[in-house]
Amino acid sequence: MTLLPTIHNLAFLQQRYEKKNALGCMLHQEEGPRLHAIVVPVTQEQRLHQGEKVEAWERLSAQDLFSSTALRQRQTD
Repeated sequence: MTLLPTIHNLAFLQQRYEKKNALGCMLHQEEGPRLHAIVVPVTQEQRLHQGEKVEAWERLSAQDLFSSTALRQRQTD
């Protein structure tokens, strides 16, 4: 078994989610090839608070990175 597909997939994840957020990935081949990715959903999105924009800060937000629309798009990337 080669590590090349795993290395390429990790590089893709690091490019997509920033290197600091893509911690790793593992390739499993028991029941066919599957890749498990470890990604921390940290964003710096500006938000609204009581109708007013507040400054952006780093925070965990799976909703921003892994919305249903974003997950559908990942199936084709």
